[in-house]
Amino acid sequence: MPTSLTVSGNLFAVNPNNHLRSTGIAASIIAVGLALSGCNFSLNSIAENFGPEPDSALVKMAFSAEDEAANFAESHPGLSELRAGQAGAIFEEIARICGHYPDGTSPTTCEIDRAQRSNYDGEHAVATTPEQALDQFLAALADAPQQSYPLLIEQAVALAETMGDHEATVELTAEKLPLEPPSTPANWDALVDWEYRLGYGLEMARAFSSGEDAQRIDEAAAQSDARLALLRQHGIARPERALAYNTGNFPEGLNDTNTQQFVTHALEETSQRWKQQAVEATDASWQKLAVLFAAETKSNHG
Repeated sequence: MPTSLTVSGNLFAVNPNNHLRSTGIAASIIAVGLALSGCNFSLNSIAENFGPEPDSALVKMAFSAEDEAANFAESHPGLSELRAGQAGAIFEEIARICGHYPDGTSPTTCEIDRAQRSNYDGEHAVATTPEQALDQFLAALADAPQQSYPLLIEQAVALAETMGDHEATVELTAEKLPLEPPSTPANWDALVDWEYRLGYGLEMARAFSSGEDAQRIDEAAAQSDARLALLRQHGIARPERALAYNTGNFPEGLNDTNTQQFVTHALEETSQRWKQQAVEATDASWQKLAVLFAAETKSNHG
């Protein structure tokens, strides 16, 4: 029988990332008591009774996703499918960070008792719009373990992509921003510099484009300009835009055959940078803005 638990490749007794009971003293007392009484026992039996438990914040988020999947089934079928998939991914994340034995099995303490669901999420309002779903998701994110943020921010961005009036949502979010971002100025300055680089690249790509390709570039450039204007408006330091930038993975320069590939790559990179900013943001409004910007550029590159 296995006697150790593994999470992310490391052996551990209790997962430090969830809000669990301290088990060391209890296990020692039981071990001594059993030894004195002459009863047989195993470390495995102790782990099964005092082992790690599912992260409560993630369990609530998974159940909320399931509820929204059911609620949006008729009004927003696409969103319903998205939330159902996100619920499954969060349950997998719960199992991952709760831990497993070397043979791949999980301790019984990591099991989620759906019959006692109220013990996990209590009473909560089920979102009725994509905007409400995103707001509730980001509010719940504050209690989630940091190691799950990359997955959860990815899900938040996917949620943001389903919203109808994206521009209006950005404006409403911007109205709630604090005067200065809580992250170090260099972090946000770096995003300003990157948007400058993106704008330059799109200008170069526009010269080799026409028709729908040119329209796509114009829309992406307008969105980048709007992001820059908003950042300046809210006190982000403004590095000067250089006269020219290199084209990164396209050292040979842009031409008729590689322009759209370049644009897609540039927008993908922009989305990834805003996702990372959302992961690192410590203020809820700035985090939401970063999520919206990531969704904006992700939607544009398809």
